[in-house]
Amino acid sequence: MAGKRTFLEEIIQDTIRVAERWINLSLEAKDILANPMGEAEEWVFFVTMVRALRVLRKSLIDILRCGRPRISGRITIFPNGQTMAEVFPRNQTEKLMFQGITGEVWMEPGVTDD
Repeated sequence: MAGKRTFLEEIIQDTIRVAERWINLSLEAKDILANPMGEAEEWVFFVTMVRALRVLRKSLIDILRCGRPRISGRITIFPNGQTMAEVFPRNQTEKLMFQGITGEVWMEPGVTDD
C-alpha cells in the first residue's frame, strides 16, 4: 500500500508539472486556442482531476494509518441491516463548491460500519 501511495504522489507531482503543456495541447487538439471559455473549461477539468488524485491519496493514507478510509459523513444502518455512508461532500469547501450534490455509498445488507 505504501508503494501505491508513493506512486500516486509521483503522478500528482508529474501531472502538476506538465499542467500548462497539457492545457495547451488539449486546446490545440480541440481547435479552441483563441477561446478563453474553452481554456477555462480545460483548467476546470485539470484541477478536478488533480483533486480526485489527492482524494485518492488521502484514502490510501487513511488505509495505511487506520486500515480503512475515513468516512467523513453520517453512517446509517437501516432496519433491514443495510448500511449507508454519506461520503460527499466531505467538508465545507466541497459543500460550497458543489451545492446540492451529495454522494452516498450503500453497502450490501449485512455489511456494517465496522
